[in-house]
Amino acid sequence: MQSSAEEAAARAALTQQPPQCEQIDWHTISEKLPTAKDAASQERRKKLFDQIDNNGNKRISLAEADKGVRDAIGLPEVFDAKPAMMMAYKCAKNADGNAGSDDLIDPKEFRVFLLALRHYFDLWVIFSAVDVSGDRRLSQEEFARAQPLFKQCGCAIEDPEAVFREVDRDGGGMILFDEFAEWSTKKHLKAVGDDDEPDEALDGLPKATGFKRYSGAMQSPEEEAAARAALTQQPPKCEQIDWHTISEKLPTAKDAASQERRKKLFDLIDNNGNKRISLAEADKGVRDAIGLPEVFDAKPAMMMAYKCAKNADGNAGSDDLIDQKEFRVFLLALRHYFDLWVIFSAVDVSGDRRLSQVEFARSQPLFKQCGCVIEDPETVFREVDRDNGGMILFEEFAEWSTQKHLKAVGDDDEPDEALDGLPKATGFKRSFVFSCLHSGTTLICG
Repeated sequence: MQSSAEEAAARAALTQQPPQCEQIDWHTISEKLPTAKDAASQERRKKLFDQIDNNGNKRISLAEADKGVRDAIGLPEVFDAKPAMMMAYKCAKNADGNAGSDDLIDPKEFRVFLLALRHYFDLWVIFSAVDVSGDRRLSQEEFARAQPLFKQCGCAIEDPEAVFREVDRDGGGMILFDEFAEWSTKKHLKAVGDDDEPDEALDGLPKATGFKRYSGAMQSPEEEAAARAALTQQPPKCEQIDWHTISEKLPTAKDAASQERRKKLFDLIDNNGNKRISLAEADKGVRDAIGLPEVFDAKPAMMMAYKCAKNADGNAGSDDLIDQKEFRVFLLALRHYFDLWVIFSAVDVSGDRRLSQVEFARSQPLFKQCGCVIEDPETVFREVDRDNGGMILFEEFAEWSTQKHLKAVGDDDEPDEALDGLPKATGFKRSFVFSCLHSGTTLICG
């Protein structure tokens, strides 16, 4: 990911300004989540369940749970922690022993939901402190520089590089919250200042798993019917992009003039003149040398393009840097994945960089405009959602969209080569993969 000089600077920065947990009123959190087994707590849980169960069917959907945390329980800070909410819900719906059979929470599972919500919110506070870039993923640099915080939270790490690889189960070069939560639970991490969490939450919670009944995963049958009725209303639209300018600023053609422009661009981006471009240099170069701020802001597209181009020489991930022969592939990939990011962002009306099934289904008109008619959105959603997590991440969407040859509305300039000839985007092999990826004051987001 970086030259030797950049990596050395990154390592020197690890001891500076370690992150700190946000100050949380943990006593109030515990008071508002009645998890004890005494009669008074049981009665409070029953009343809470009935308040949250809007339609009175003795089942709580994720939509009801989400709204209930804000309105019935009264914890806006927990309401805002959507990944913690998702983990708690996926954990509680398995508490009856029928893992994911109905994807809803019944009264017997409600206590587990409250325990899990308390637990995963605690871990979210730690995760958010470490995630200084705010992209809901932890880079190796972020993870390594948080060693003092991890020690305060109950886990001293001797070899942060080795532990990062252990936590990053999918080898993608970033730690997602579900990966962090699984590791943190095993290590019994607790946020600084949290002395109230029940020990039961650390040892007795069911495993959080994906949804099996996709149409009911996020909603009760009544909510689902309303959602389906809304699918034909206000379908999303792609943002208007000046694709001609995008193409002009990314010289991907093979003619002599384009080759010369690429050579000059490469030299402008290669700040230290070592004939290799790191991700930090590429990121800064898109903004400053190429002059495309809209592409610079599309960090997931940048990451996919970089991971694609660094394999173009046939040595997949061997040096994790882009050389001159790979630079044209980077520009092609950047153009391609930015196109897909424009579609993805239009579908992602919640802005959480993940697509729910409702978002995916209501986007059928947009997908048709982009070149793909979907007859059974539920089946296609399951196909795209490779990890069965109930949400589609950008990398999953990009792989599917490339196979289907999707193009953003209005984009008539993309080279066909980008749809068929790009190498596969893969993870990073160098252990210190994401060290200090700074471009000026901007930290690269995954």
